[in-house]
Amino acid sequence: NDVKHSTKRPLNGEKKIEISQRLAAGTLSATTWRRQEVTKVMNLYDSEPPHLYKASTLRKAKQERQDINLQIKGSCVFSNLQTMKYSNHAGSIHGIGYDPFFIHYWSAEQIAVYLEHHDIIYVDATGSLVKKLKLPNGEQSSHIYPYQAVTNTTTYKMPIFQMLSTVQHVNAIKYWLNEFLRIGSIKKAGFPIPRSVVCDFDMALLNALAKAFGQCYNLKHYLTTCFTLILNENTIEKSKCFIRLDICHYMHSVSRWKCLSEINPKVKKFYMRAMALLTKQVDFSRFVELAKCIIILSLNEEIGSNIEENNSAAESARKLITDYIKGVEYVASNDNDDKRIQNEEIDIEIKNCNISLWSYNLFQECQKTVTESTAECDIANPYYAPYLGKRLKTFFSYFPLYTSVMIPIFGYGQINESSSAVESEMNDIKHVLLKNISRPMRADKFVTTHLKSFTGRSLLAMASRESSQSAEKN
Repeated sequence: NDVKHSTKRPLNGEKKIEISQRLAAGTLSATTWRRQEVTKVMNLYDSEPPHLYKASTLRKAKQERQDINLQIKGSCVFSNLQTMKYSNHAGSIHGIGYDPFFIHYWSAEQIAVYLEHHDIIYVDATGSLVKKLKLPNGEQSSHIYPYQAVTNTTTYKMPIFQMLSTVQHVNAIKYWLNEFLRIGSIKKAGFPIPRSVVCDFDMALLNALAKAFGQCYNLKHYLTTCFTLILNENTIEKSKCFIRLDICHYMHSVSRWKCLSEINPKVKKFYMRAMALLTKQVDFSRFVELAKCIIILSLNEEIGSNIEENNSAAESARKLITDYIKGVEYVASNDNDDKRIQNEEIDIEIKNCNISLWSYNLFQECQKTVTESTAECDIANPYYAPYLGKRLKTFFSYFPLYTSVMIPIFGYGQINESSSAVESEMNDIKHVLLKNISRPMRADKFVTTHLKSFTGRSLLAMASRESSQSAEKN
């Protein structure tokens, strides 16, 4: 007779070890295990036997096994992180903050790779990986964002140093960067600052990089220094680090401007190609010429030629831009919902300095050209976008970040830098390292999982370097 059981047998002993190891290895889920096991112990219309464990029991066993594998005991994140700092991850966890929460971590193997490859690094942050903390008042903390710096060579990419943080302001990021340099200098005299760093248009990150790596007062100081050098006023020393914007983030940021979202899609594409062309300019005078054309075309209500066949200012600008952008591809960027929200209102960041004054005067000059244009036309300008022209009045203050004008001054770098290395690394964390682990993870579990992945990767990275050097010698 079919006996109905109201309770399940406890999962423990060797059976628990066997099942939990299979589940923790990621070869099957709790639901899959039940479906496979049920065919061995049940027939059609039978009741569930007591030794067919519930999915919740299996998931709990899997979690406990993962904690054992990670050498984590208890549920207190801070206690576990502090224990890790002085035990199995001693020398890799360098700083822990309680409120606001942060943790800085990187391994000796990562430092070894950085010392070999510090010419250029890529810095980024993402979300949805780490679980919020429970606060004493019962509320949850702010989102915890993993920050990561990555180096990239022709043969491999490698994370260099990391941070988890509930705050994303300048001081928190700068402290992380400065601690990396400070601790590195303790371990090795003459610990190098990266020659170049690539990131997105996050203003807090840019300011922190300018302070820590560029050794400037802030981003404004970095930009004014760059502009002074562009004008051949060699009375000051250039920044210690060349700060670049990722081309895809640059294009994505521009594409989201309200002034472009409200115009004809074909006109928007034209302007986006023109903005992409700006990034390729190495010669400052050519950048200025193109920048003027974009502003003039966007501000002029009329276009074409008059009866004397004299081109209007807008028509001359359109022709010049069209000649420039032939063959230039439209660079699109996919939105990433996991990215932290960036500050698009950047007008307040750069004011009352040489580069902001130059940008303002450039706009005024273009506006005067439009007003004084002698070629009267009666054709409506389809490229008329006055709010774009006004937006560029501020945006051009940042041109040393997104153009290639600074390459001759620094003496290195390539046109259109990309932070795809760090984007790829973030993707690897989500879909490779944490493939069989539910997300978001608790902070202590994330850190130890992340750190354990570096040892093997560092060995492979150094082996790849040795192999590459041997091939070059032969």
